[in-house]
Amino acid sequence: MSQAVLLNDETANVVLFGGSGYVGSLFQEVLKERGVTYFAPSSSMLNMLHHGSVEAILDAMKPTFVINCAGYTGKPNVDACESFKEETRSGNVLAPFNLAQTCDKLGIAWGHVSSGCIYNGYDKDFTEADEPNFCFDNPPCSYYSGTKAEAEKMLKDMGCYIWRLRIPFDEFDSPRNYISKVMNYDTLLDVPNSISHRRDFVEACLDLWGSNADHGIYNVTNGGSVKASEVLDLFTSTHGDTFEHKNFMNDIEGFYKKVGCATPRSNCVLSNEKLLNAGIKMRTAKEALQDAVENWKLNED
Repeated sequence: MSQAVLLNDETANVVLFGGSGYVGSLFQEVLKERGVTYFAPSSSMLNMLHHGSVEAILDAMKPTFVINCAGYTGKPNVDACESFKEETRSGNVLAPFNLAQTCDKLGIAWGHVSSGCIYNGYDKDFTEADEPNFCFDNPPCSYYSGTKAEAEKMLKDMGCYIWRLRIPFDEFDSPRNYISKVMNYDTLLDVPNSISHRRDFVEACLDLWGSNADHGIYNVTNGGSVKASEVLDLFTSTHGDTFEHKNFMNDIEGFYKKVGCATPRSNCVLSNEKLLNAGIKMRTAKEALQDAVENWKLNED
């Protein structure tokens, strides 16, 4: 896990957009643990597409740093983005670009939660220097991934942090949690993928800022990769559950046809070497996964 910095830093003042989401809610928790003052505007208070609204918030709060976790992911999954393309592009491209322009105008440093789902294939472990190959410029891709790559293209030279999240998970059962998805789906694609432990991700993003690491793109993923079958094998060995009904497939195109995906998915492994070279410690994917499974907590809502 990454080393904690910014503990009890009373001079830090953060504005956090998208603070009610799956990742944003944990940013709130960790900022509170670190003693960092923050303000998370509610959606009713702010329209991120409106320059005046964004500038009014930042001018009033005068933050030392801004974090953007807001975006459009689609529910229950990215297939929904194919039906709501205007909302997807507004949330994933136009809103962060508006925020970038406003932060630049006011001279405020900031970080943007992006996605590692802009690559596809296993020819290599993708680095931050690799151009996206699962995007509008290199189709076919999902509309969601296309917008995330488009946003990165616009933001990468604007002096901010771009933190790539990929397939989040932790010990808390949730529809957004990779472990929950693997347990609940009967047919699973069993190919290697990079994943990001939710708390490891948040801690690492804050540590990059707190250590004054160079701005730019970072693959904020746990080292290595995992397959769906490995997740269930670990869960079975830890809790004794059996998943004999599961159907594992490694034929990607055949999987899409069988489960009726409206759009292709990103399947790839990312290198987190740049993150490690910046001095940020991250557990391997398998270490973080084992910890999450051992401490698994069911959602009782």
